[in-house]
Amino acid sequence: DLQGHEEAKKSGRKRDKIICVAKTSEASHTLIPYVRETWGQRCDGFLAASNNTDRAIDAVDIAHEGPEVYDNLWQKFRSITSYLYDNYYDKYDWFFIA
Repeated sequence: DLQGHEEAKKSGRKRDKIICVAKTSEASHTLIPYVRETWGQRCDGFLAASNNTDRAIDAVDIAHEGPEVYDNLWQKFRSITSYLYDNYYDKYDWFFIA
């Protein structure tokens, strides 16, 4: 939200920054541009957490325990949270994982 950052800068107050992460898999990479164009553009940062890296859509392979299936989302969530902490903790105030 560029306007919010500009207003905060003018007023001298700090504005919290949020990074949004879309959980996905390689089979759904074609959907990521739509996510980025809709709610993803309202975030200060955007990342697609996947099982395969694809720089064209900012997808990052984040390994997790177990198979790439719906019943194993908890392990994927844990790995994404750990990845965000290790790589973005100092850059963003909030993490939104969808």
